[in-house]
Order: sequence, then C-alpha cells, then structure tokens
Amino acid sequence: MTVSGWNDDANTTAPRLATGVKAALGHTDLDREALAGAVAAGATLSTHLGNGAHDMLQRHNNYLWYQLASRDMYASFISGRGYEESP
Repeated sequence: MTVSGWNDDANTTAPRLATGVKAALGHTDLDREALAGAVAAGATLSTHLGNGAHDMLQRHNNYLWYQLASRDMYASFISGRGYEESP
C-alpha cells in the first residue's frame, strides 16, 4: 500500500500494517526524523523515488538522500516522460 508521508492517516495505515500489509512511501518530502518514524512504523519502499521532487533541493541535506541512505528501505524509480508513452 502506498501512502503519502505528508498526509498519512495513522488510523488507516497502522491497522493494515498490523495485518502484514507492506507500506511504501510515495511522492514524499519527509525530513530525516519523520522518515525514521515511517520506517519504524513499517514503511519498506520509496515508490518512484524523486518523481514529483521540488525543482531545487539542498545538495546534501534533502529527502532524496534520507531515503537512499535508509538501510531499511528499498527504492523504485520510473523513467522520464516519453519512454512510457508512444509518440
């Protein structure tokens, strides 16, 4: 189940995680502490990491690095527009 880190309703997600459903974070700009909390709650994947990211980010202190540096999460990527659509 993909949840958005910035508007996740814990009343919806937590019961599903308790039944073994795996949680993925999608289009998220969580800070380091919030990401750690999401991982502790059961998030295991960053869905299409970087898609929808801000135009400008700090070089090192940003949510993409936080997600990539997490040893408890996987990441998935999608290619840029044009590759998945026919001309």
